[in-house]
Amino acid sequence: MQNLSISFTLGKGLAAHGSNIQHNNRKFTAKNVDETRFTSNITYKQQYIEDAYLQLFSKALREYNAKQKKDCRKIEDYYAHIVRGRREEPFYEVIVQFGDCHTAASGTPDGDRVKELLDEYMKMFQVRNPNLYVFNAVLHDDEASPHLHIDFMKLSPKPLKPHRRKLPLKKQWRNFLQPVGQDSRQSLPCLTELLPSLPIEI
Repeated sequence: MQNLSISFTLGKGLAAHGSNIQHNNRKFTAKNVDETRFTSNITYKQQYIEDAYLQLFSKALREYNAKQKKDCRKIEDYYAHIVRGRREEPFYEVIVQFGDCHTAASGTPDGDRVKELLDEYMKMFQVRNPNLYVFNAVLHDDEASPHLHIDFMKLSPKPLKPHRRKLPLKKQWRNFLQPVGQDSRQSLPCLTELLPSLPIEI
C-alpha cells in the first residue's frame, strides 16, 4: 500500500460548502456519486437537528423562559434562535479521509481496508469526545474514495447555573476535540494510533 495522507476538515454547518446533510444522507444524488455503490455506504446516525436541539435543550429552555418577566425575552425555538442570531454556529461538520482516489479508491482492496479503519474510527468517535453530540454521521463509499461526514454540536461539560439572561445549558465552541491536558495535535488523531499497520503521512 502506498503512503496515505490524513484529511481532517472542519466546517461550519450553515456556511457555504460547510455541510449538506441532504446530500450526506443521499436524499439527492450528485454527479460524483456512483448509484450502484449506495449499499456500500454506512449510516451511523440520522437525527433531525431540530429534534437534537429539543432533546438537548428543552429542559434548559423551559427553565430560562420561566425566569423571564417579559414575553419578548422568551425563546420559543432554540434552534431557530441560534440560526437567526448568527452569533453561534448551530452545528459543525468534520470530513475524515485516509488517502485519496489514487491511493485508496472506493472498491479497491486498499479502499476497502481504509473503509474498515474509518468505520472503526467512527464507532469510537462519540466515546472519545463526550463533549460533542453527534446527530448525523455517514460513511460514503460510493464516491471516488471512502470518507466520513460527522455532524455535531459542542456542549458545555456541566449545566450552567440558571440565570435570567442566560440559558442554564448552552452550546460552547472552544478547543475543539481538545480534552484537558491535551493539545489539538494529540487529541485529533487517535487516528495515527488507529493506523499502525498502514504507512500514514500527516
